[in-house]
Amino acid sequence: MKDLSRLLYKDLKLNRFFLIFLPVITGLWHVFLTSRPGLWQGMPPAAIPLAFLPLILLPFWALLVGFNSWRQEWREKTIFLLGTLPVSGIKLVTAKLLALLALVIIILVVFIISLIVFIDMTIIQESIGLNMFFIEGAKILLLFLFFITIIAVLTQWTYITSRLVERFSGLAAFLIFFISAWGIVRAGALLQPVFAWVPLITFSDFTITDNGYSSSVYLDMSNILSLLAVAALLHLASGYLLEREIDF
Repeated sequence: MKDLSRLLYKDLKLNRFFLIFLPVITGLWHVFLTSRPGLWQGMPPAAIPLAFLPLILLPFWALLVGFNSWRQEWREKTIFLLGTLPVSGIKLVTAKLLALLALVIIILVVFIISLIVFIDMTIIQESIGLNMFFIEGAKILLLFLFFITIIAVLTQWTYITSRLVERFSGLAAFLIFFISAWGIVRAGALLQPVFAWVPLITFSDFTITDNGYSSSVYLDMSNILSLLAVAALLHLASGYLLEREIDF
């Protein structure tokens, strides 16, 4: 556990630039929205979905940071030092995965704080209600975190397996990423019946009628959990390859 915490701290320190950059961009975007009164008219206001626009950057950021983290290990020769430590490959890939997820969670917390500070909550209260806004928003953020986790695992797997290719490793990484993504989706579909017992998640519909919100949207969590299960297997495979097959 001590070795894992040290590796985790190392990766958090490595990505401190992104930890500052994305929250600043988020705050500036929310300030911009507050300066445009026209976006806050209508029911619900167009500014509400626009307020979540910075989250679109997160999957791309996770992809970038995931690749860059491993690339720096090889470029700066620190991977050779890691290879001499009494740490398993699973611990190495887990430390990097946890570091990335910790950064994502911190950015999401900053995003929520920025939302509360810069966005006029009275408008949200009048349009869709604060309870619905935060409850449905929490569900969306949780699903978003699951999606980021799958991307992070896929990125690690792609980079580690591409190191097995001596020539055209960039092209190999490109092909491995998309083929593996397709494989995760297909394998997840096969595993979906195993998680059929998991209850559905209900999302309230934001369509307004004279009597209130008209309907609900249901999400089958068995699909999400099956994808996460496949991602977990891919994560274990990444650790095995790093420890057994990669030539340090």
